[in-house]
Amino acid sequence: MEVFQALKLARRSPWRLIVPLFLGLLLITGCEREEPTPQATAVPTPTTAAISPTSLPAKTNTATPPPTANFKGIRFVYDSDLVGVLNQPQSHTVRPPGQNVSQGLPESIHFTFGPQNHDTEFSPHNSQLFVFPLEHYATMSNAAEKRIKALQQLITSRQLEVDTPLPLLPLPTGSETFHSHPKLIEFENGFGISYITQYDLEPNFITNENIFYTFQGISEDGKFYISAFFPVDNADLPANQNDSDSSVFQDVKSWKTYRSKTVSDLNAASADEYNPNLDILDRMMASLQVTPEDSFPTELMQEYAYFPGVMLGYNPSLIEKVKTESIPAYFQAENQPPIMLTGVPDTIRFLLEPHGGQQIRPSTLTINPIRDSDGNFFAALPESFTQNINDLETRLGAAESQPKPGQTHLHRLNFQSGIGIRALIYQPQDGATPVHYNFEGVTHDGRYYVNYDQSLEAPAFQGATEEPDLETLTTLLQNQAITTFSPDINALDRMLQSLAVAADASTTSSIPENPADCQNEADFIGDVNFPDDEIIERGDTFTKIWRVRNSGDCTWTPAYQVVFDEGNLLEWQQHELLNITPPGSTADISVTLISPEEAGSYQTWFRLADETGTPFDKRFYVQFEAPEPAQTLPDFGVIEGSISFPAGTPPALTIYFLRTDGNERYALETESGWTRYVNSIPIGHYFVFARVTGDKSNFGGGFTRAVECGLTANCNDHDLIPVEIEDGKTARGIDITDWYAPAGTFPLSSD
Repeated sequence: MEVFQALKLARRSPWRLIVPLFLGLLLITGCEREEPTPQATAVPTPTTAAISPTSLPAKTNTATPPPTANFKGIRFVYDSDLVGVLNQPQSHTVRPPGQNVSQGLPESIHFTFGPQNHDTEFSPHNSQLFVFPLEHYATMSNAAEKRIKALQQLITSRQLEVDTPLPLLPLPTGSETFHSHPKLIEFENGFGISYITQYDLEPNFITNENIFYTFQGISEDGKFYISAFFPVDNADLPANQNDSDSSVFQDVKSWKTYRSKTVSDLNAASADEYNPNLDILDRMMASLQVTPEDSFPTELMQEYAYFPGVMLGYNPSLIEKVKTESIPAYFQAENQPPIMLTGVPDTIRFLLEPHGGQQIRPSTLTINPIRDSDGNFFAALPESFTQNINDLETRLGAAESQPKPGQTHLHRLNFQSGIGIRALIYQPQDGATPVHYNFEGVTHDGRYYVNYDQSLEAPAFQGATEEPDLETLTTLLQNQAITTFSPDINALDRMLQSLAVAADASTTSSIPENPADCQNEADFIGDVNFPDDEIIERGDTFTKIWRVRNSGDCTWTPAYQVVFDEGNLLEWQQHELLNITPPGSTADISVTLISPEEAGSYQTWFRLADETGTPFDKRFYVQFEAPEPAQTLPDFGVIEGSISFPAGTPPALTIYFLRTDGNERYALETESGWTRYVNSIPIGHYFVFARVTGDKSNFGGGFTRAVECGLTANCNDHDLIPVEIEDGKTARGIDITDWYAPAGTFPLSSD
């Protein structure tokens, strides 16, 4: 691996003595493996004191060899008196994003020590060691990829005395409060760094309860990422915040002084002033040998889509876009209106849009909660549905799954959190492609039913619109080679096998239960945007928002819908789900519409409908003009988006459009109260960010990765997103809403 070329000359440095000397430190004897004779290669001079080897005491003998961990190609020596008894090592499958693992985890080999429960969530305060496939980890999130690259650069440069946070994976909750004692470690087949640190959501006391030791390393072949954590304490630190002096938080200066002095004292402390001794932990890491060649899959997904508690890997040559959402649980029989399932947790849905080169309809993956934590079906589920689940589980439990009528090419698939059956089936619907890829599965804990349906291009069935004889159909399908279908069946199988569903992925319902005799009524308050006769370019997609008051005595729920009433029948998409709106409260109702290609005046009326689909007053409408085509400057495009501000109403801002190469920027001055902006700028690629007009500080907001993932607590990637401006086109949704990035994140400069 190129990252280690500069270090290969140092493979026979004094650090090669770490393992045998570690045995001496632990008072051990017996057979030791023979070290090869060091070659006369040049050893680079350390560039910082932090990476100099620690001097070791003379080796003594004892009759008891040290314990050695050895599992699936991972070996290391450890001291159970210091780090705890080694539990049974585990091989973990992919873990979706969840509590304390904001970006999720790839498959891993996991060593744990002591009595802590390490299976449900990650905590850096538990004694543990992970080995991850590096390439897979880097593809899971931008944040993981950035930290892997940062670690590679630190190892190559050997410059560890930095003021910026040191690389750390897995990502814990919060951000680095401090780090101390950084040291370069050479292990048996790789390099890494060790250090002491603490992570917090906000400025906090530095205490023994919060600090921990970590080792972050990479195997020399670049295939594996090693991450270890051990709690440590120092006699000069308070045990917890109750023993700390709260006056350090009286102002920013006091906090900075306290932090600087504490970190200085920690750095001045010797390794044996920590418990466990830092040198012993370092020697434990230096004894690592990481060669798990057969422990991880060789084929990796190139992209991952996330929803809290769920993760799906996919190949971008197969799937171009993925949208995730949570919707109220409902059941819909054939040719019947949907029945909302009160008391059933919401359904998680992945909408997958095929790559543009494929003439295939979008597909849907649904994860449906079916049982509670005690293993009981939710009471509102129809009996026919639960019977289908029982039948599926019976088929999965059989030695060989039997096909349902019309199913062919059955294949049992294990996904990360369960098992299911893939089949090709015939489903003629409105003349569409009649052959479908279908997957049904159940998670290992029995709490979720997984269903995926994808239409296929099948040459033998092109143009078929009527149900043929079932026996003829089955024979025809079965005789089709699986390689003749498009998209590729094996690629779809691999996508489903990557699915990971956490036990708590969906545990609550967004549908409150209304009394049977409640009355639905609404009062129209006004237009939130797009007032009457607004000019909307032909073919543009726009979202119309109305504000209404719930004047009845029913609670509006996400099961309520906007329905077309009369007027111009525009092309439109389903409205955004309503928030829970009790009687007397207001709600913003939105519908995404597409302006017609034909110029003219348009007016369309809508109503609200309850969970049964019954509409009620009042009506509300959208009225706009689709203009004749206008001339657009040949080398300009338009950019637009929303503006928010953490303190409420946005003040006057300066919005910057900085070319990604840094050579040119444009600015737009807004006025106080603006919640949207529109600007015309030359074509190219830009970063978009803003600051308060006249404010020379580093405080700013921008269009970042955190905006894409909804600015939730788990959205901690504040990298700016490049925006492409194309000739004569409009880039929409470039929302300046991330004001939570650390100071200095955005490339703000003086005017």
